Order: sequence, then structure tokens, then C-alpha cells
Amino acid sequence: MVGALYHLTWSFGGVTLGWEGMRLEVSGASLRATTCWAFLQAEDQAREQQCLEWLPYVNLADLRVHYGGTGTITKTVDFRRLRMLGTQMQDVIHWRCHGGGRITVMLLIQRRQREPAVQEGTEQLVNVLVSNFPRLLYAWVHRNDLLMQATPEDHPSLSQYRRSTQLS
Repeated sequence: MVGALYHLTWSFGGVTLGWEGMRLEVSGASLRATTCWAFLQAEDQAREQQCLEWLPYVNLADLRVHYGGTGTITKTVDFRRLRMLGTQMQDVIHWRCHGGGRITVMLLIQRRQREPAVQEGTEQLVNVLVSNFPRLLYAWVHRNDLLMQATPEDHPSLSQYRRSTQLS
């Protein structure tokens, strides 16, 4: 599925990238009438969600995601330049959703550190993130909901609840 989304998103021009100073403008507005949009709508109807609030705290060296048809990305090679700038994603980039499939990615480096390899690495990271997490393109990702799902039997909150209900 990620491979198909990657090709729809990037190979067929579903998402465009453009640098404006230290900001990378990402527009996926043309995806609204595609299979990608249908996929997101079906996911909504099934009440499935991608929980993206953890994404800024991911270590770039630990991120394991798919990259188009090339399989799993190895961060030690692919994001070597970005990892020199910071360990967590929030140390390197921030993003802001504008709605309608548009986001702005801010590169958090000093101007003198901005070199073509860093820009290319940032574009590749955005490619990977949008392909694996297409909800990043839409403002309703950040609804300020507290998403709490605990299904394992040994989760502390569930265990405590079970004990309290068994005692009464």
C-alpha cells in the first residue's frame, strides 16, 4: 500500500515541493480527487486513525518506514546529513498544516548550514513521511484529541480497572 501511495503521490505529481527560503512548501491539493483521498475516507469510515502526535519525537536513526518501491529505508545512510543537525525529528524540522492538502516544513538550521545535501535529505524525509503518513497533509490530523488506545491485557490502566471492578 505504501508503495502505491508513494507512486501516486510523487511519481504522478500528486504532491509538489518548493523551497521558499528555509521553508519547504508541500502541496498535495491535487490528491483530493484520487485513490489516496478515497483511502483516507475509507479509513475514516472504519474509524481507523494514524496517531501522528508521536512523530516529532522519533529519532531519525530509529525511523523505519518504506520508501516507494525500494523497500525499507536505512536511516544511517539516507539521513546522515540531517542526523548531524539533531537526533529527533523535532530538532531538524517542524511542520504546520494549512488545510486543503498543504503543509509548510520549516528546516531548523542556520543559513550557513543550508547546503544542497541537507535540502535533498529534507525533501527525501518529507517524501517518506507523506507516503507513510498521508494524513500529514490535512489539517484535521491535529484535532487536539487525546488518542488513548490500550489493548494489551497487561496495560497498567486496564489491570487497575479490572482489579477495582473485581473487588466491588
